[in-house]
Amino acid sequence: LCRREEAFEKDARTHAETHQRLSTQLDALDVWSKEAREDLGSYKVSCVNADKRVRKVEERTKRLEEATDACREALGAVSQSLDVSEEAGAAIKEALNEVMNSVENPAAPSTISQVPDNFR
Repeated sequence: LCRREEAFEKDARTHAETHQRLSTQLDALDVWSKEAREDLGSYKVSCVNADKRVRKVEERTKRLEEATDACREALGAVSQSLDVSEEAGAAIKEALNEVMNSVENPAAPSTISQVPDNFR
């Protein structure tokens, strides 16, 4: 009977120790689980914020591409205008040379009528 009581008490102590260890481990797991949920919430917020930043960068990139296209078009127009200005400058120079020649030599035939109206 004594041995049974001792064995029972030993089993009870072992059971209590095991229960205490498991309870401590469960408390630790609860803390870890809470921290993991908080971390997950932080990661979700970080992901949402990163997604917003990506969308902003995509929008800026699109606006920059549109501005670049507009600049290319404007540069093309300026280039065409410069070509026209060079042509006009050459026609004006030719007309001025002819005027100077006619002033210096009034008997020389004039070709000023050959200069287009918009360059006179």
